[in-house]
Amino acid sequence: MKSSTAAGVGFLGGIVLIVVAGLLLPLGLVARWVAVLVLMVITMAAVGAGVVGSPWGVLIDDRNKVSLSRFQLAVWTLLVLSSWLAAVFARLAADTPDPLAVAIPQPLWWLMGITTTSLVGSPLIRSTKLDRSPLPSERDDTLRALAARAPSGIQTPAASPRGLILANDTPAGARWTDMFMGEETGNGANVDMGNVQMFYFTVILVIAYAFAIVHLFGSAGVPQELPPVQESMLALLAISHAAYLTNKAIPHSRAIS
Repeated sequence: MKSSTAAGVGFLGGIVLIVVAGLLLPLGLVARWVAVLVLMVITMAAVGAGVVGSPWGVLIDDRNKVSLSRFQLAVWTLLVLSSWLAAVFARLAADTPDPLAVAIPQPLWWLMGITTTSLVGSPLIRSTKLDRSPLPSERDDTLRALAARAPSGIQTPAASPRGLILANDTPAGARWTDMFMGEETGNGANVDMGNVQMFYFTVILVIAYAFAIVHLFGSAGVPQELPPVQESMLALLAISHAAYLTNKAIPHSRAIS
């Protein structure tokens, strides 16, 4: 009850601060966007801390691990919504007719759809591996390797395998490195290069789009729409997400027949 109350207070308080910063502070459009983005990040962290007990709780999935697909959706959501809100606040401050009429280019909707698909598809793929029994020797080797790497006094990160999927007992075991590791009893102690590639694609595209926002907001005039997403960026993201989900679907563990 206390955690849900704290999360609610943190969320409502963050919304109030976002509105105050966006409408009342005498800021340029770029500074207004940065202020809204920072406050949205803080609000998200407050919700995660209130519900899960960790400032990055919104990134922790049902395995009690930091999820790459959640990270991707969170980053793009923060970037797109903060820029749209900043544009709306700027139009309100300039007393522009129909201040909500900030167009979002269709490719940007496709981008958000692709990241949402990964978020939904990842647990669906994992669910097909929950009712299979891992080979004991392979499972034990992976758990020993993870235990040997755990800092002294820290609970072993992968303490409770669920079928072929490794999971933590509690969210306290979540680590940022979870995003780069395999998730099965056969590869859970190894770095998954598919995840590493996806992380780099995400970070590079987010940085590129953030620069596009700064360039647009730094120009004169009240914004009419958000920056467009180049088709090459959209194609690269689609290919990387398809490879990410395909890699998840491929078995990486030996199961008992």
